[in-house]
Amino acid sequence: MAADLGQVKNAEIRQVMLSHFYKADVDYGTCLTAAVKGELGDVPQRGQQLRD
Repeated sequence: MAADLGQVKNAEIRQVMLSHFYKADVDYGTCLTAAVKGELGDVPQRGQQLRD
């Protein structure tokens, strides 16, 4: 997953996708965010804004 998500050039889209993974599973979302060098401080906040 990290290889595919790492290919996404639009940082906004990448952060949104990371927030979905984070909301589904905090550990997986955290590891995936680190793997693609996303902004971890932003991901939980975005995840809280997603609907269940």
